[in-house]
Amino acid sequence: MVDQVHQAVTNATVSFQDQKPGTSGLRKKTRVFTDQLNYLENFVASIFAAVPDTRKKLVVSGDGRYWNDVAIQRIVKVAAGYGVTEVIVGQHGLLSTPAISHLIRSLNTSEEDCMGAILLTASHNPGGLEEDFGIKFNTPNGGPAPETITDAIYNASRTITEFKTVPTIPEVDLSVVQETSFTVGESAFKVSVIDNT
Repeated sequence: MVDQVHQAVTNATVSFQDQKPGTSGLRKKTRVFTDQLNYLENFVASIFAAVPDTRKKLVVSGDGRYWNDVAIQRIVKVAAGYGVTEVIVGQHGLLSTPAISHLIRSLNTSEEDCMGAILLTASHNPGGLEEDFGIKFNTPNGGPAPETITDAIYNASRTITEFKTVPTIPEVDLSVVQETSFTVGESAFKVSVIDNT
Protein backbone atom coordinates (compact mmCIF):
# COMPACT_ATOMS: atom_id res chain seq x y z
CA MET A 1 0.00 0.00 0.00
CA VAL A 2 1.49 3.35 -1.05
CA ASP A 3 0.51 6.38 1.00
CA GLN A 4 0.45 10.05 0.02
CA VAL A 5 3.68 11.88 -0.76
CA HIS A 6 5.33 13.00 2.47
CA GLN A 7 7.92 15.74 2.78
CA ALA A 8 10.90 16.00 5.09
CA VAL A 9 10.94 19.14 7.22
CA THR A 10 13.78 20.72 9.16
CA ASN A 11 13.10 21.53 12.81
CA ALA A 12 15.15 23.99 14.81
CA THR A 13 16.46 22.54 18.06
CA VAL A 14 18.68 23.36 21.02
CA SER A 15 21.69 21.15 21.68
CA PHE A 16 22.31 19.22 24.91
CA GLN A 17 25.74 18.89 26.46
CA ASP A 18 25.12 15.59 28.27
CA GLN A 19 24.63 13.16 25.37
CA LYS A 20 28.00 11.42 25.61
CA PRO A 21 27.47 7.72 24.88
CA GLY A 22 29.50 5.16 26.78
CA THR A 23 30.31 1.60 25.72
CA SER A 24 26.65 0.69 26.24
CA GLY A 25 25.30 3.80 24.52
CA LEU A 26 23.47 6.77 25.99
CA ARG A 27 21.74 5.78 29.22
CA LYS A 28 19.62 8.25 31.20
CA LYS A 29 16.55 8.29 33.37
CA THR A 30 13.48 7.87 31.18
CA ARG A 31 12.17 11.31 32.13
CA VAL A 32 15.27 12.90 30.58
CA PHE A 33 14.05 11.56 27.24
CA THR A 34 10.33 12.16 27.80
CA ASP A 35 10.45 15.60 29.41
CA GLN A 36 13.10 17.41 27.34
CA LEU A 37 11.96 18.57 23.92
CA ASN A 38 13.81 16.82 21.07
CA TYR A 39 16.22 14.99 23.38
CA LEU A 40 15.71 11.72 21.48
CA GLU A 41 15.56 13.35 18.05
CA ASN A 42 18.80 15.29 18.67
CA PHE A 43 20.69 12.13 19.53
CA VAL A 44 19.31 10.18 16.56
CA ALA A 45 20.15 13.06 14.20
CA SER A 46 23.65 13.12 15.69
CA ILE A 47 24.01 9.42 14.82
CA PHE A 48 23.14 10.26 11.21
CA ALA A 49 25.66 13.11 11.28
CA ALA A 50 28.38 10.71 12.44
CA VAL A 51 27.47 7.99 9.91
CA PRO A 52 27.56 9.72 6.53
CA ASP A 53 25.86 7.15 4.28
CA THR A 54 22.31 6.90 5.61
CA ARG A 55 20.61 5.86 2.36
CA LYS A 56 20.39 2.27 3.47
CA LYS A 57 18.40 -0.04 5.70
CA LEU A 58 18.33 0.56 9.46
CA VAL A 59 17.26 -1.84 12.20
CA VAL A 60 15.40 -0.23 15.12
CA SER A 61 14.22 -2.28 18.08
CA GLY A 62 14.72 -2.67 21.79
CA ASP A 63 14.21 -4.64 24.94
CA GLY A 64 10.60 -3.62 25.43
CA ARG A 65 11.05 -1.27 28.34
CA TYR A 66 8.75 1.68 29.06
CA TRP A 67 8.58 4.25 26.21
CA ASN A 68 10.18 1.83 23.70
CA ASP A 69 7.13 1.98 21.40
CA VAL A 70 6.93 5.78 21.42
CA ALA A 71 10.65 6.14 20.73
CA ILE A 72 10.50 3.76 17.75
CA GLN A 73 7.72 5.75 16.07
CA ARG A 74 9.71 8.97 16.49
CA ILE A 75 12.93 7.39 15.23
CA VAL A 76 11.09 6.14 12.12
CA LYS A 77 10.10 9.72 11.26
CA VAL A 78 13.66 11.03 11.75
CA ALA A 79 15.16 8.15 9.75
CA ALA A 80 12.82 8.98 6.87
CA GLY A 81 13.98 12.59 7.05
CA TYR A 82 17.60 11.55 6.61
CA GLY A 83 16.99 9.36 3.58
CA VAL A 84 17.04 5.91 5.17
CA THR A 85 15.40 3.57 2.65
CA GLU A 86 13.93 1.00 5.06
CA VAL A 87 13.49 0.70 8.82
CA ILE A 88 13.26 -2.88 10.06
CA VAL A 89 11.55 -3.39 13.42
CA GLY A 90 10.93 -6.52 15.43
CA GLN A 91 7.26 -7.29 16.12
CA HIS A 92 6.10 -5.19 19.10
CA GLY A 93 9.43 -3.35 18.81
CA LEU A 94 11.25 -6.28 20.41
CA LEU A 95 14.61 -7.74 19.39
CA SER A 96 17.42 -8.91 21.63
CA THR A 97 20.87 -7.40 21.18
CA PRO A 98 22.31 -10.65 19.73
CA ALA A 99 19.33 -10.95 17.37
CA ILE A 100 19.91 -7.39 16.15
CA SER A 101 23.61 -8.13 15.58
CA HIS A 102 22.72 -11.23 13.55
CA LEU A 103 20.07 -9.34 11.56
CA ILE A 104 22.50 -6.57 10.60
CA ARG A 105 25.07 -9.10 9.40
CA SER A 106 22.48 -11.12 7.50
CA LEU A 107 21.44 -7.96 5.64
CA ASN A 108 25.06 -7.35 4.66
CA THR A 109 25.89 -10.69 3.05
CA SER A 110 26.72 -9.50 -0.46
CA GLU A 111 27.19 -5.78 0.10
CA GLU A 112 26.77 -3.39 2.99
CA ASP A 113 23.10 -2.61 2.50
CA CYS A 114 22.41 -2.00 6.20
CA MET A 115 23.95 0.98 7.96
CA GLY A 116 23.48 -0.70 11.34
CA ALA A 117 20.95 -0.49 14.13
CA ILE A 118 19.57 1.81 16.75
CA LEU A 119 19.00 -0.27 19.88
CA LEU A 120 16.69 0.90 22.63
CA THR A 121 18.02 -0.76 25.75
CA ALA A 122 19.53 0.06 29.11
CA SER A 123 20.88 -3.46 29.57
CA HIS A 124 20.23 -4.87 33.05
CA ASN A 125 19.10 -1.54 34.51
CA PRO A 126 15.42 -1.37 35.55
CA GLY A 127 12.93 0.23 33.18
CA GLY A 128 9.93 2.45 33.80
CA LEU A 129 9.04 6.12 33.85
CA GLU A 130 11.19 6.74 36.93
CA GLU A 131 13.95 4.32 35.90
CA ASP A 132 16.32 3.98 32.94
CA PHE A 133 16.10 4.28 29.17
CA GLY A 134 18.97 3.84 26.75
CA ILE A 135 19.84 4.17 23.10
CA LYS A 136 22.91 2.94 21.25
CA PHE A 137 24.16 2.41 17.73
CA ASN A 138 25.55 -0.79 16.21
CA THR A 139 27.62 -0.58 13.04
CA PRO A 140 27.34 -2.67 9.83
CA ASN A 141 29.50 -5.44 11.34
CA GLY A 142 26.80 -5.98 13.99
CA GLY A 143 28.90 -4.76 16.87
CA PRO A 144 28.64 -1.66 19.07
CA ALA A 145 29.91 1.56 17.55
CA PRO A 146 33.64 2.09 18.23
CA GLU A 147 34.87 5.11 20.14
CA THR A 148 35.63 7.03 16.96
CA ILE A 149 31.94 6.93 16.06
CA THR A 150 30.58 7.53 19.58
CA ASP A 151 32.91 10.52 19.87
CA ALA A 152 31.60 11.85 16.55
CA ILE A 153 28.01 11.36 17.76
CA TYR A 154 28.79 13.24 20.96
CA ASN A 155 30.51 16.09 19.12
CA ALA A 156 27.54 16.43 16.77
CA SER A 157 25.09 16.38 19.70
CA ARG A 158 26.82 19.34 21.37
CA THR A 159 26.50 21.61 18.34
CA ILE A 160 23.29 20.46 16.65
CA THR A 161 20.89 23.29 15.78
CA GLU A 162 18.38 21.45 13.59
CA PHE A 163 17.20 17.99 12.63
CA LYS A 164 15.12 16.51 9.82
CA THR A 165 11.93 14.55 10.28
CA VAL A 166 8.85 13.52 8.32
CA PRO A 167 6.04 14.36 10.74
CA THR A 168 3.18 13.27 8.47
CA ILE A 169 4.20 9.60 8.39
CA PRO A 170 1.49 7.83 10.42
CA GLU A 171 2.36 5.50 13.26
CA VAL A 172 2.99 1.95 12.11
CA ASP A 173 1.20 -0.88 13.90
CA LEU A 174 4.14 -2.72 15.47
CA SER A 175 1.96 -5.62 16.60
CA VAL A 176 1.45 -6.89 13.04
CA VAL A 177 4.13 -8.47 10.85
CA GLN A 178 3.82 -6.34 7.71
CA GLU A 179 5.52 -3.98 5.28
CA THR A 180 4.27 -0.42 4.96
CA SER A 181 5.50 1.72 2.06
CA PHE A 182 5.60 5.50 1.88
CA THR A 183 6.83 8.08 -0.57
CA VAL A 184 9.07 10.75 0.95
CA GLY A 185 9.80 13.49 -1.54
CA GLU A 186 10.79 11.52 -4.65
CA SER A 187 12.09 8.48 -2.78
CA ALA A 188 10.58 5.25 -1.52
CA PHE A 189 10.63 4.57 2.22
CA LYS A 190 9.49 1.38 3.89
CA VAL A 191 8.88 0.17 7.44
CA SER A 192 9.11 -3.59 7.81
CA VAL A 193 7.82 -5.22 10.97
CA ILE A 194 9.37 -8.69 11.14
CA ASP A 195 8.77 -11.83 13.14
CA ASN A 196 11.19 -11.50 16.02
CA THR A 197 11.64 -15.24 16.47
